[in-house]
Amino acid sequence: GDGEVDEGHPDTDEDGIVDCLDTEDCDAVDNDGDGEIDEDTPDVDGDGTCDLLDTESCDGLDNDGDGEVDEDYEDADGDGLADCLDSEECDGLDNDGDGEVDEGYADTDDDGVADCVETEECDGVDNDGDGWVDEGYGDSDHDRLPDCLDGEECDGLDNDGDGTADAGYPDSDGDGAADCIDVEECDGVDNDGDTEIDEGFSDADDDGIPNCLDDTPFPIEYEEGPEDVSGGGCSAAAGGSPGALGLAVLLFGLGRRRRRYGGPAASLPSRSPAW
Repeated sequence: GDGEVDEGHPDTDEDGIVDCLDTEDCDAVDNDGDGEIDEDTPDVDGDGTCDLLDTESCDGLDNDGDGEVDEDYEDADGDGLADCLDSEECDGLDNDGDGEVDEGYADTDDDGVADCVETEECDGVDNDGDGWVDEGYGDSDHDRLPDCLDGEECDGLDNDGDGTADAGYPDSDGDGAADCIDVEECDGVDNDGDTEIDEGFSDADDDGIPNCLDDTPFPIEYEEGPEDVSGGGCSAAAGGSPGALGLAVLLFGLGRRRRRYGGPAASLPSRSPAW
């Protein structure tokens, strides 16, 4: 009845409760006087500092016992793993928060995008590092050069994939076949653009018109007949025609009149001579 409780007994934390009755709190003090500090209080990361006094470290553990791991630490790629513990992956993200994306991964075309996330472009380079160049792009003429890089050649093929073969090359006869691959036809046109027309085709009468287009492809030869043409002594040689024969008879008669009257046909007298 002296008004004091447990006086004379140790009270290490001086909280008014003697050690023998005190319980340990997480306060960095030996509350129960057993020589240990904060024993039996939660210490999730096992570092000897109870959770309530611990601070979160970037170590993949819940240091402060609040149910969260590495909270307040940066997680650039949002994968739930703090940058300080994350490793870089080839995914187009800065996984480890060092300011670089996909560092350490191959970038064949040196465009700053790693092969593993790169897409192939039509540029003559292996963009995605798969050992193939411009795969997936059209190659209309099958020359292993994609249309987007190919130039049109005069070869009868659509080299650049624009839907037109030999685009831009001359086509003198307008038949859709460029001069460089066209062949000459017997049609009065320069089909192959060499400035010659119907070359290589026969022209029996050497009049500049090939037989295939000439109305009279073969020359007409006449035999000498008697001087009196009325008897029909002048005849066309093989290959002649009735029209040509008549013309020959007329010219023959005019020649006789000129010799008889000693002047051009225009000066002949109006009377009809006796032949």
